[in-house]
Amino acid sequence: MGPYDVVPPFCTIQRPTPSHKAGVSTSNVEDLRSRLRKAYLKAIIDERPGAGRAVVRGVTSFLSTLYVKALRFRAFLYRHRLLPSQKLPVPVISVGNLTCGGTGKTPMVEYVAKALLTKWRRPAILSRGYRAQQTEEGMVNDEYLLLKQNMPDIPHFAGPDRIKKVREAIAQGDVDSVVLDDGFQNLRARDKIDIVLIDALDPFSNRRVIPRGLLREPVEGLERAHAIVISRSNQCSLEALREIRRQIKDVAPGIPVALGIHRAIGLVAPDGKTEQSCKWLAKRRVWAFCGIGNPNSFKLTLKKTGTIIAGLTVFPDHHTYTLDELKRLHREAEEVDAEALVTTQKDGVKLKLFSQFGELPLYVLKIEADLVHGADELEQQVLDW
Repeated sequence: MGPYDVVPPFCTIQRPTPSHKAGVSTSNVEDLRSRLRKAYLKAIIDERPGAGRAVVRGVTSFLSTLYVKALRFRAFLYRHRLLPSQKLPVPVISVGNLTCGGTGKTPMVEYVAKALLTKWRRPAILSRGYRAQQTEEGMVNDEYLLLKQNMPDIPHFAGPDRIKKVREAIAQGDVDSVVLDDGFQNLRARDKIDIVLIDALDPFSNRRVIPRGLLREPVEGLERAHAIVISRSNQCSLEALREIRRQIKDVAPGIPVALGIHRAIGLVAPDGKTEQSCKWLAKRRVWAFCGIGNPNSFKLTLKKTGTIIAGLTVFPDHHTYTLDELKRLHREAEEVDAEALVTTQKDGVKLKLFSQFGELPLYVLKIEADLVHGADELEQQVLDW
């Protein structure tokens, strides 16, 4: 869930196609969940007056206060060793965030893992496995498939008990370091190194903790970070960037802050058989679609390639596509004379069987994270031990 589930005006919302199989329709459940999520986000983010909104804000403010007290009590218990924490036998580098939703953690996990490889380290990646499904490979979700596609030689483990998974990773392979995806709020791992991402497009949401806002903990939690990365810094103004840095300095002075960017590096068909450079997108009309936490970032990344976005359809985060939905997207794209359909790599890993379902080509936009300022200081602080 992220703030960009409240769909901006350039997007169209695509509801899941109803399933015609007997029994419970998972797509109908997903549709209902999507509607409720959007209504909830509008209520807590939109500060306009209204009786319904006021009730929601009042109830969620009360619950948020209780939640913050519970978080602080939990931190107190870990700090004084009243709840068990464990020092792991290898260095653990966590890539996390403060807010619910997409801040670009997966590309940064890839960046950190590759940086460790350049230092002759043997990292493994460990994730919680949100919305993962059990397969022969173990717990698998969108992020797992994406990272495996980009870094097939790095072992990846997923599961809710991440301390247990770290020990499994060490036992099963030649591993001397672990990159922990979404581990900032995991206090069971003692002495981990925390990189915290702040999304330049929505740094602190409305500065309120869930359920009243989208913060997973108060912003003062940044004091625990070893390094902070402002992700997507190339997608906001310099004035906004200065203001974000000022707010970070007020809360967490002395902690190194790096500027991260997302850049497009190429196009590939979901089955990997056809590739294009990003130059191919320049001045071409495309119909884009995605099911990610931050569709606005996808749109901005596409625009930087010179693409003409004829339309953008937004599905719920972690959406599973059907052939009917893809055919409908194809028809909509043809109606506006689009030359291709383009989606994200996170969506693309689920579309290998649908590379060709019409005349228009389907491409996946591959991106990478990079640090354009503060990379040396971050590596000294985090990656050198």
